[in-house]
Amino acid sequence: MRSGFAPALSLQATPTQTATAVPRSFVVVAKVDIPEGSVITPALVETRPWPQDSIPEGTLIDPTRAFDQVALYDLAAGQPVVASALVPADEYVPPTPTPIILPGSLAGKLLEPGRVALAFPVDRYSGVAYALRPGDHVDVLMSLLLLDVDQDFQARLPNSGQILVLTRDEVTEEYHFVPLNTMFPVGETTADEVLDQLVYVVASEDQRPRLVTQLTIQNATVLGVGAWPIEEGVALAGVPTSTPTPQGAATPVGPAPTLSPPDMITLSVLPQDAVALEFMLSMGAQVTFVLRGLGDDTVYQTEPMTLDFIMERYGVPVPAKLPVVIDYPTPGPPTPTPSPIPPED
Repeated sequence: MRSGFAPALSLQATPTQTATAVPRSFVVVAKVDIPEGSVITPALVETRPWPQDSIPEGTLIDPTRAFDQVALYDLAAGQPVVASALVPADEYVPPTPTPIILPGSLAGKLLEPGRVALAFPVDRYSGVAYALRPGDHVDVLMSLLLLDVDQDFQARLPNSGQILVLTRDEVTEEYHFVPLNTMFPVGETTADEVLDQLVYVVASEDQRPRLVTQLTIQNATVLGVGAWPIEEGVALAGVPTSTPTPQGAATPVGPAPTLSPPDMITLSVLPQDAVALEFMLSMGAQVTFVLRGLGDDTVYQTEPMTLDFIMERYGVPVPAKLPVVIDYPTPGPPTPTPSPIPPED
């Protein structure tokens, strides 16, 4: 029989490590979220213990120092309140709001710096037979009808006049002028060689205006033809809007809409040229647009066109006064053409 003994097991207790307490101090913290510009009241702050080794520099200890001060920026709940985050109410200047940049219109994005957009009316003739498209370049022809006017009256010549007779009022014994007859056009006195005496000559008809045409604005860019599309949700006064079809109702079937020809174009021009176009439109000048070829940036020098220039430049003779003429029928009023009768369904 084997004999032996088992070694005794010795149980020793492990020594317990004592945690070192972190020193803390009471500081002022935001009790709730405090938005920028808020006036600090006792309900917004409180004191709490805070680890001394992580207290921000300038943190307040006395909460009364924060009362009636204004927060310079947002303070989160539980955040220590530092002196630099507060300012007296009478020294607080609200921050300038950040401007809101709206997207703007498509036409504004197409404009080059230093140019402006201007809409101008056109028709089939002045708008190059509706050939214009966005991106084209055009020149502007302007035709003016000039009239002679009295510079003081700013009225068309000739003036009208009356003969005045100096008379004496028998009651008041005062002298004054009395018109002798009705108004008549003012003419001029000239010596007639046949009658050998002075005659008074007046115009037989109203003054005929004198026409002049000139090339004015050059190389303007066409930004748009016709009205610009109206974005969804934007309502313009005077522009009809479509009535929505109720849900579940049948969509009304009618004739296809007729496309109207454009009655205006939008141009990109220099500001001074925009002033000139507005002046032409306001005074009723005849304005015609001429289309440039693709990539043509030539600056042209042209002469003002008058009747005298045409006759001299193109050699137009003045017809002689002959003893006979060719008889031709005088054109009468046009005969109206009846509209076609639509076919029956």
